[in-house]
Amino acid sequence: MSEPRPVSIVVFPDEYCLQTLKRVVTDYGEALDFPEALVNRMVSSTEWTCSELVKRCAEANIDEQFSLRLSYHNEACVLEITYNKDVPLDPTRPEETESNAQDGEQIDMRSLWLRAIKHEMDRVFFRYAGDRRVLEMRIYRRSEEKVKRHWLMGLTARIRKEVKINISRDENGNPVSSILEDIKSGKVLMMDRGGTFVVERLDGKHTFYDIYMEFIDKISLTSPELLVMIFTSLEGAGMLESQEQEVKKRSVLGKLTDTINKVVSGSLTLPNSDRIVNNLYGQVKWLFSPVSISVILLFALSGFIPLADEITEGHFLISKPILAIYHRPLVLIELLVLITLVAMLHEFAHALTCKHFGGSVHRIGIMFYFCMVIFFADASTAWGFRSKWKRIAVAAAGPILNLVVMSACFWVWHFERHYVQPEDCIWFLLGFFCLFSTILNFMPFIKMDGYYMLADLTGMYTLREKSFAYLRQNLFGLFGFGSKEKQFQPTGREKWILWSYGLAGTAFGVLFIAYPFIEFIRFMMHVHSDKAMTVFLGVIVALILYNGVHSAYQMAHSRLHREIVIE
Repeated sequence: MSEPRPVSIVVFPDEYCLQTLKRVVTDYGEALDFPEALVNRMVSSTEWTCSELVKRCAEANIDEQFSLRLSYHNEACVLEITYNKDVPLDPTRPEETESNAQDGEQIDMRSLWLRAIKHEMDRVFFRYAGDRRVLEMRIYRRSEEKVKRHWLMGLTARIRKEVKINISRDENGNPVSSILEDIKSGKVLMMDRGGTFVVERLDGKHTFYDIYMEFIDKISLTSPELLVMIFTSLEGAGMLESQEQEVKKRSVLGKLTDTINKVVSGSLTLPNSDRIVNNLYGQVKWLFSPVSISVILLFALSGFIPLADEITEGHFLISKPILAIYHRPLVLIELLVLITLVAMLHEFAHALTCKHFGGSVHRIGIMFYFCMVIFFADASTAWGFRSKWKRIAVAAAGPILNLVVMSACFWVWHFERHYVQPEDCIWFLLGFFCLFSTILNFMPFIKMDGYYMLADLTGMYTLREKSFAYLRQNLFGLFGFGSKEKQFQPTGREKWILWSYGLAGTAFGVLFIAYPFIEFIRFMMHVHSDKAMTVFLGVIVALILYNGVHSAYQMAHSRLHREIVIE
């Protein structure tokens, strides 16, 4: 039997439309050859939702039409009800969701419709689509005798071919964890032992019921909700094969938009990236011997020797580069070319270290971000290494490479210092920027290499978010700022880490912004450049305004176009 095509019907919000909608849903369910019990659930959910919608339209004096669309894909019948945003029907509001009354409390009758459709339908979504609202309900196909079985159990799924799966195993060959990396989109998911067990069996043949029973037999007793969580994570990341087929059905305008986005703010990836890194590693693997690593580390630190000989004032490292750029603005072009080469070496250091420990590097390329070219090497498979020190070594490789380049530059400058001033020496300037970028990379208060090393050492992989949230609720909350609500209860060790990181991070943020700014102001006052000061302040104001407008736009757009899963 061929599947019916999507059907849409537009009606006015009155009681007469309900019978028509019920008849359309019944016919569509029967055309799909769904069991009668499933068809009845579709019809009753449609009736409850549309009855409530008609009632809310009458209360708000809204007579605008709404639509019902029925379609079938991925083994599910999808019912989408689209209506005006001014209709006071929003399932995300507390008055709609708080329907589970306790003993002695009165049940809010206005919320019963939502509890009813959540009970009858398998999945319910709510979307903000500009000036429209969309309530989507899904019910999955299953036979008459399996109607009461969980909706996921009858489904099959397959991981897309572009998704690379890196599995860590113990000494007995049993999976311990895995990392799924979508080469096309760059998205990465980490799975524990249970998630890896499920992912290995997503071959398009095993149903989730088969996987569930095998899971219970080989690992432990669990709830189907664990499999639902794994399925929805993969679905949300676009890693399932069925979703790739849906993407191919995009309109010509959508494809054109994707192409423009790739050119303007997308990325270019080298083909066969892992093979390139593998071949390069074969040529330089001698660098990873203990003797070579010792020599590299000693040389990386040796650059501070010539630097220490020349530093006479605390603001030396800030004033000299500013002076050079002030007198020779074109030096920025030379620096940009050299810094770009250093950035490329930085990323290859991550990639080669990851390859040394047995990892894969599936993506190497460049990204375009705000008119800048940024190199990247995806060494995320390092998170699958069982040894945390190997993971930390991969993260530290890039900053160490920056230190090596810095030392080389400072030594060259040291031997040229009698012939050229620091602000006129390109090697001093490059060494300064390498030192600056190394400090940034090692600083754990910015989400760069140092942050991920500290997070790995502490075992708190959302350290930044947790720390600042903890600070808000325990420090700023006392003065009426932030939230006093206890979001989580850390252990004694975690409290010490959260307090230390939060306070140090706050102080660093203030100093990192204030100190360079003050030094720049001092320099401008010293050279008495009112014009330069005016331009500088104008740029600062423009950046603040741009950031505010851009943030407001992103916030408004995300609020007007978002999807919420109604649990």
